[in-house]
Amino acid sequence: MDELDEDERDNESNKHFDLLARKTICTNLDAIGCHLDAQEQWKIAQKFHPNAQLKLSDNSSQRQGKVARVIYPWNTYEPDRTSKETVDILNHHMTAASHGNFCVKVTALPDLSTQGEEVYQLGVYATKPLKAHEAVFHERSILTVNNRMRDTLCDCCNKILPDIQDCHPCPDCEEATFCSESCLEDATNQYHPALCGQEMDWLFKSTHGDISVQDSLKTSTISNSSNALYALLLLKTLAMSLTQDVHALELLPIKYLYGSSAPPTDGTPPPTLPFTFQDNIVSVFHLLTRLDVDVFVVSLEKFDIWHTLTIQSKILGTASARHDEMSGEPEVAALHLCYSLVNHSCEPLMEWECKSDMIFTTLKDVKEGEEVRDSYTDIRLDWKERREWLMGSLGGACRCERCLREMTADGMDGSSDAKDLVSC
Repeated sequence: MDELDEDERDNESNKHFDLLARKTICTNLDAIGCHLDAQEQWKIAQKFHPNAQLKLSDNSSQRQGKVARVIYPWNTYEPDRTSKETVDILNHHMTAASHGNFCVKVTALPDLSTQGEEVYQLGVYATKPLKAHEAVFHERSILTVNNRMRDTLCDCCNKILPDIQDCHPCPDCEEATFCSESCLEDATNQYHPALCGQEMDWLFKSTHGDISVQDSLKTSTISNSSNALYALLLLKTLAMSLTQDVHALELLPIKYLYGSSAPPTDGTPPPTLPFTFQDNIVSVFHLLTRLDVDVFVVSLEKFDIWHTLTIQSKILGTASARHDEMSGEPEVAALHLCYSLVNHSCEPLMEWECKSDMIFTTLKDVKEGEEVRDSYTDIRLDWKERREWLMGSLGGACRCERCLREMTADGMDGSSDAKDLVSC
């Protein structure tokens, strides 16, 4: 009898904590603006707890919310980006990528979440005079992914594959083909063993209308093609971590990518990032499951949700993308350590091209010691459209000289409060 009572107590305890966890998830989804996600998750919870009650927002149409883009207080993996040690490490890589044309320095940038304040970040400066229209930078990255449902690209570097007789398929699976022996070797050493034989096309099934979804994971498809590529970048990062037995936040270039800042100390709202339960939570569990990771054991040590959210923040802030010329949809995305250090301007000194490697070409003459910047968006857009596109990568409203000049021309005060700048 005592044993039966103990089982009943354990069952009641499990029910209590299950309900508490579900309420916590739904309440917090609602609080960050994921109202539709919150309501859907609460409907699921009520199947297990029919008598439970929870007050949620009446807004049932909004799925995407926003979360603070800040470094978690317990994140001990984030380097001091402005320390001499970090700058020396980054300059080692920058010198190689730019053939000595550039160096990394600490620079002051406007804090886009406050009025008139500055923050110290990193910038890239010319070490010598550079002529216009010169290729001055060339960086290769293994953290690059493509939509393989449409393109026959190298699984490692994303170059277009050569003729079939010159390709180098993985000897152990049919999922990956490489353009060269060196790419096959790099993939084998750095990430592919964790992915070998894994079919990941389900990530794209929601973004291709001509493909029927006959998959038990059809509810886990990503919300759009851009997020699908971001998810693949996260997947490759996790695979690199497993293959190399290195914590994901310690990998190059992940460790030194900018993702978030310390929380504001003056009471101003922090910058935010978009968030949905599907893209940021559910898809992560499916990725880990496909990698044969026990999400309730290993994930707590290496791949807890705060780890993956930190990686996703770095990806969203620094990933470059190449778009299909016909459809305009993104087909390739990549993370480049040195490229990510170049700050933004709507009047750039350089333009970038990412066919497989990241290549920078000067748009005009560059003086020795001058900071070189590129544009994170389409410079043909007007300032309002550019600002809307840049919110995710900059963490606030762009305040470069061109934006402020065009704002003034439109009758707006360039020194307006940051909240007004964000909303316009």
